[in-house]
Amino acid sequence: MKKVVCKLVLAGFVMFCSVDVRAQNVSQSSIVVQMILGATGGTATATVSATVLPVISITSSAGNDGAGNLNFGLTIVNTTASIDPRASSSASLFTISAGADMPMTASFSSPDVTLTDSLGNKLSFSLLAVGAQVSSSQQTAAQLTSGGTITMSGSGVYYVWIGGTVAVPSSAAGGTYTGYFHLTVAYQ
Repeated sequence: MKKVVCKLVLAGFVMFCSVDVRAQNVSQSSIVVQMILGATGGTATATVSATVLPVISITSSAGNDGAGNLNFGLTIVNTTASIDPRASSSASLFTISAGADMPMTASFSSPDVTLTDSLGNKLSFSLLAVGAQVSSSQQTAAQLTSGGTITMSGSGVYYVWIGGTVAVPSSAAGGTYTGYFHLTVAYQ
């Protein structure tokens, strides 16, 4: 008499069959046959990729000193000196180079900068920044706020013009006043 019992284990794709054979010329034992219906392991392939963004580069140019610095020139007391970043060739121009069409965050150290002379006297400079993807768009450039988003052009360039105002009160001492602002740009 033959008795066959089979169990199918789906998770491992393995089928175990136990065959019980009872005959005079075969010992009274069980023979276990393992039949593999499918692979017990597999292989998958995935593509790994990384896009490395170009290093951000910021260069300054233009301005009335040719090096990108703002120079309000000779100013008398009780006046406000201004450089319009949309209309003046004296505005500082910063050219940003980075990844094409990438959104970036542009930040300024402060929209208000303190200018100091050699004796510690102070004046206040209020920064005004505008930007565009095309260098010929200075007159129509959008106003920028610190921490705001700019989008690089398709060629990976963006232009920022900086101007602003210096208020010179009647109590201001004569002398040369200087201060600094920083433009920082980062990928979002």
